[in-house]
Amino acid sequence: MQNQPGFLVVLFWLIIGLASVYALQRWRANATPKAQWTADRTILELSFEGERVIMKELMHGATHDVIKIDAHIHHLGVAAEYEWMRRRHRGSIKVEQSLRAINVAKSGERVVFFDALVIRQRNGTTKELYFDISSFFGDGYSSPQVVADSPMVEQIRDLYESVGRISAA
Repeated sequence: MQNQPGFLVVLFWLIIGLASVYALQRWRANATPKAQWTADRTILELSFEGERVIMKELMHGATHDVIKIDAHIHHLGVAAEYEWMRRRHRGSIKVEQSLRAINVAKSGERVVFFDALVIRQRNGTTKELYFDISSFFGDGYSSPQVVADSPMVEQIRDLYESVGRISAA
């Protein structure tokens, strides 16, 4: 009879452990986005925690990509960035991440916020992913200084001028 309290303690912790594992599995299933590529493979639609996030690749190059994210909640937009990286650049590792504000208007001012990720790809090369996060970032956040002109800024500016008209979501 003296062993019975020890048995009850072990049984209690076993039940708690199993309930925790079950809860984590259910949470993980809900936290994992369901995704599908569209026919042209430049648009990824995510259903994430009941929210729809759409990502469109605007530019694809050897050293830089530009992807526009249409999300309404900050943490889902950021999670979508990592989902894009996981699906488009399998096996890559994030080396650096920074917030950049770029004036995309050739005349006047239209600042767009980008989350820039530098990744190391499986073949050892690095690539920059510029995620346009304007749909969920801006109001209420401290703004970074606008990035000075560079060849990449000029490419992004040309891209936004040619596409037009990419909405300032």
